[in-house]
Amino acid sequence: MGALFRARQVIIWTDVDGVYSADLRKVGDVVILKTLSYQEAWGMVIRYGIPIIIRNVFNLSSSGTKICHPSIIGDEDKQIFKNYVKGITTIDNLALVNVEG
Repeated sequence: MGALFRARQVIIWTDVDGVYSADLRKVGDVVILKTLSYQEAWGMVIRYGIPIIIRNVFNLSSSGTKICHPSIIGDEDKQIFKNYVKGITTIDNLALVNVEG
């Protein structure tokens, strides 16, 4: 949709403060991810290079999570993109392992 309107960024309003490191309903000690690279989020976003911001419609003071190309982020909040696990979630009654390199 962002490419259709030639948007500079897309904001997704949802019922949580952004993207978390794990499922809030199943894990007690989670952190909000301030930024994600396009590769970590969605392959389609890379094609058009439009930043996406995920925000909570019920918590307007939360800055949410920004999905963008790493060069846009710079040294924002001292978060550096490296190859490490960003988060873990579960699906009830399912065992799945996804390894990428």
